[in-house]
Formats: sequence, C-alpha cells, structure tokens
Amino acid sequence: MIGTWGLTMLKPPLSSLQAASSTVEPSANILSYWPDLTRIATESAVAGLLVSSILPTRGLTTRRLSLRRATLIRENIRHAAMKIIRHFHHALILTAIGALALLNSGCEYAKKIIAKDQLNQGAILYNQGTFTKAQEFFRSATDTDPSNAVAWLYLGATMVKQYKADGDVNKELANETLLVYKKALELSEGNCANYDNAISYIASIYDDLGNSEEWRNWMLQRAEGKCVVSNEVKATTYYAVGVKYWNCSYEETTRYQDKAKMAGDPFHYRNMDYPDALADKKKAEGCAAKGLEYLEKAIQVDPAYVDAMFYKGLLYREQQKLTKDEARRKELASLSVKIAEEASALMKKKEAEASANPQG
Repeated sequence: MIGTWGLTMLKPPLSSLQAASSTVEPSANILSYWPDLTRIATESAVAGLLVSSILPTRGLTTRRLSLRRATLIRENIRHAAMKIIRHFHHALILTAIGALALLNSGCEYAKKIIAKDQLNQGAILYNQGTFTKAQEFFRSATDTDPSNAVAWLYLGATMVKQYKADGDVNKELANETLLVYKKALELSEGNCANYDNAISYIASIYDDLGNSEEWRNWMLQRAEGKCVVSNEVKATTYYAVGVKYWNCSYEETTRYQDKAKMAGDPFHYRNMDYPDALADKKKAEGCAAKGLEYLEKAIQVDPAYVDAMFYKGLLYREQQKLTKDEARRKELASLSVKIAEEASALMKKKEAEASANPQG
C-alpha cells in the first residue's frame, strides 16, 4: 500500500538548521575584523584604564621613567589588555562596534555585523533545541538589521515550532508566522535559495491552516516562479499537488462507496447521479482530472519518479469509480494496472542498482 500523500512532498528548508554553516555566516566572520577591533579596544577603553592603575602615582611621571622600565610597563599593559580581550572578546567586539556606530558613518555596517552575530547565537541555540531562546536572538537580529532575509527565515522557523508545540495548530500565531515569511520573501529578491525557502514554508503554513487553495498556489509558484529551481524540486512539487488532488477525489468517492460491493469490487461505480450528490461528483471528477495533469507533469520532469507513477495509477482508479460505462471502466482499470506494473519494475531496478552500488 502506498504511503500518505505527504511522504515525499518537499524537504522543509530550515527544518534542521545548521549553526554557522551555509545559510548563516559563522562567528569567525565577525572575528575577521579582529585586528582593527583589538587596536580600538586596546588603545581606548582598556589601555586607558590599565595605565591609570599600573603607572606609579607618587610624583612619578613617564618622563622620569627609564627606557627599560617604560618598555616593561608598556609590555605589561599590552599583555594585560590581551588577557582581557581573550576572556571578553565577544563583549569587547560588540562594545567597540557599538562605539563605532555612534561615532562615525559606519552605523549601518556595524548593525549588520551585530545582526550576524545575533543570528549565529540563535542558530547555535536552535540546533541545541532551545527554540524559545533562539527566537529571542533571531528577533533581535531582525530588529538590528531589518533587511537581513536570513534572520527573518530563522525567526519564522522558531515560530513554526511554537505554533505546533501543543499538537494543535495555533492559527493566530500561524498567521503571524506567514507575515514573517512573506517579509523574508520580499527581502530575498535575487537570492533563489532564500526565495525558495520562504515559499516552501508559506505553502506549508497554509497547509497547516487547512487552506488547500493557497497551499496549491504557493506550491506552484515554487515550481513555476521566477527563480530557476532544480528538476527535483519541480517534480516533487508537481507530485505533491497531484497527490492532494487525488486525496480530494478519494474522500468523495469513499463517502459514496457501496459497502456491500466493496469486497468483490473496491472500484465499483459510485452512484452519485441524484441531485444531492451531483456537486460532490463534479468535485471528484475535477480533482481526478487535475491530479492526473500534475502527476503527468511530475513524470515528464522525472520519468523515473516511481511514486508519481503509482499515484497516477490510483487516479485512473478514481476515474473508474466515477465512470458508469463498462467499456470505459475496463479501459481505466487496464491503464491503472499497466502503470502500476511499470512502477513496480522500475522500483525493483532501482533497488537492485542500489544494492550493487551501495556507495551511490
């Protein structure tokens, strides 16, 4: 028996965030500013405090110091400063950046650096499963640098966790999460990876909210939008849409099944020809036709898409249930059996190839 429709629907882009890897720049990138920041910190706040505490104060001035002693004092100051910097480099870096932001025209640049650091801290916490605390960092990052699309994507990921936390979907929070991802989408122009991530989550949230039409619209935008996506993404997207349509038809035909006939012919004709059932029949027929259309698109993109082939066969069965003419019913049954056999043969071939070449 084939699994549920969502088995291979899509791969959520941020379902397993990787701290400081590809999507978020690691803290090491901030430390690339180390020489300048070390100099700033040493020459200003740190150096000033240490000089006042280390230099003698009873009438002794630097002019009276011997060259050797002055050199030793400078070395002591430098070593003490570096010890403090090594222990408190994170705070000193942010302090120095904050000072730069206030004192010169590098304010926006400094904010971007601070936001990236907040993003890193949040990603680390996210991977540790500390989603609430991670969300605080991501929210701070969006406040510090509202133009950072990745910060909005990460914030959205924590909110998805939050609105699903109790098992039931918190619809109010889910709708707030939609706004976060739509903001990320707006900021992702020119970056197809971020653009695809945002669209994928938007579609998924609409699915959680039970809005099939919006889910489908966003899924198709993912497959047919302005960003060039991989054939794998395109095929799995068409597949997901096709399976949703199959589910729509299956729900209607199941409601009208004749239990007395099920044992002998599970694909028997569903009598939906009376007035109260005509709307349901029309809905089922439309879903079956659209489902075949999108599954065929998936197979055109990936001719070896076994799951799509199986579901195409199941949609032929849906049409068989909705068809009264016996000759046409037999034709649909034959088409279903044929494609199921082709899919089974292809699946066995893939399994044999995988066994013969386990390293891929």
